[in-house]
Amino acid sequence: MDISIRAITPQCSADIEASASTSTFWEFPAGYGNGHQSSDDPSFDKQIWLQKVLMEWGICGYTAFVGTGDAGTRKVPAATVFFAPARYMQGIEKLPTAPISPDAILLSTVHVALPYMGLYLEHQLIDTVITEAHRRGIKAIESFARVEELDEELMHQLEGAGAFEARDLSASNPVDDTAVEKAPKEHSALESLKYVPESYRGWEAGTETPDPDEDVLDYAPMLSEDILEAEGFKVVRNHSTFPRYRLEIGGSHSLFGDFAEEDHVQVNGPERLSTVIGGKQASRPVGNLLMRKLFL
Repeated sequence: MDISIRAITPQCSADIEASASTSTFWEFPAGYGNGHQSSDDPSFDKQIWLQKVLMEWGICGYTAFVGTGDAGTRKVPAATVFFAPARYMQGIEKLPTAPISPDAILLSTVHVALPYMGLYLEHQLIDTVITEAHRRGIKAIESFARVEELDEELMHQLEGAGAFEARDLSASNPVDDTAVEKAPKEHSALESLKYVPESYRGWEAGTETPDPDEDVLDYAPMLSEDILEAEGFKVVRNHSTFPRYRLEIGGSHSLFGDFAEEDHVQVNGPERLSTVIGGKQASRPVGNLLMRKLFL
């Protein structure tokens, strides 16, 4: 398996994970559009948002590309992460534990394509964001998590191969066959959960409900507590369902790995994008002609 991570730039802004290209929960405020989509063309809305942030603030996302390593094959965008200051993430206002701290940027979520779950791409991407935030002098990263139910029981089921085998009721106390047939079927915790993509546990496919506001939060693309805590994030505002986490930059974080400076420069690509250092616009040269043509 061949995995590489690249910054999202104006030239490759369309080359991101499929669900990330149409998800606009974090980018637009509550009440913008209908249901789960911000407009009739969420892909267009996402591209406009992405180009705006790239021009004004700089690098705001990374994509992990995965390939087989075989000759002649092409790597595909398997996972994408987005991050930016709160002013670019207006969807924050939908969360009960908002807003984030003024000295922090928001890590919205990591979109991972289903075939590539289990490769720890979310951790690699978050580590890349942490390295970039440190390079730019950002003080902290904050993120919102969704509290998942039945985590402990789910882990027991996933780890214990035969722990939940059907019991033989006839071994000790024989029961009437008709009574057994009429008894309601008991579902395990794993069977009761609608959508649990391995350790990632992100979100379910959207469904229509009478309450669109509740539906948006229930199915919003959001990280799990496990992922954020593994990366060293700590709870700064508790909530039964949507706690807010924070990571102080410069401190210790996960053991999934840090990028060396030269490696991170390669990840960001050769483009000299305008960026922000310590919350102020830096005087780095902008060598991106496409951005100039689009917005000037």
